[in-house]
Amino acid sequence: MISILAQERLLGAALGSIFTGVVVFEQRRHIYGSISDNESQFSVQSQVYLKCYALFHIVT
Repeated sequence: MISILAQERLLGAALGSIFTGVVVFEQRRHIYGSISDNESQFSVQSQVYLKCYALFHIVT
């Protein structure tokens, strides 16, 4: 039979691994979400710039 100390160490290692995995997953999700938001914002700004640029060249 495994000792109580070994069981506690195994439980601590397992819980630590799970906790670390959750933290890393949440951080990645946040990072990817912010990248996606920036890309969509950049896309909208680019479209507005292109429309203004095209309109300016039509007028001149």
